[in-house]
Amino acid sequence: MKRIVLASVAALFLVTSIAMFLAPSTVFHTLPGATMTGPFNRHFVMDVGIVFFVCGLAIVWGMRKRDATALMFAFAWPCLHALLHLYMWVMRSFALDLPAAANFGLIQLPAWLGLWAAIGSVKAWRAG
Repeated sequence: MKRIVLASVAALFLVTSIAMFLAPSTVFHTLPGATMTGPFNRHFVMDVGIVFFVCGLAIVWGMRKRDATALMFAFAWPCLHALLHLYMWVMRSFALDLPAAANFGLIQLPAWLGLWAAIGSVKAWRAG
């Protein structure tokens, strides 16, 4: 189960990164809530895409090599990013709308479920 979660999160991060790098304007203008953060900034969207790419690769590397450091590092930025978005949701008075749903499904769930799977995998590697 944990391997499926990790592989799914890695795939999500890699696909997201490619979309952000190749079509940053499209991603920005179609992602619910993105336009609420300010005007489109191509450089910023592409930078975030690169971060998602590195995190996705680190998950793949960590899984293949059983590298606990790489796997845990892979979730550092996604979890910090998720905390930022939780703060933004609180500042929006816990709005239950499309941006909140996107936040939950595309940011919170992959970050925290992925971290859970990473920690469980590392524990299993060390035990066995």
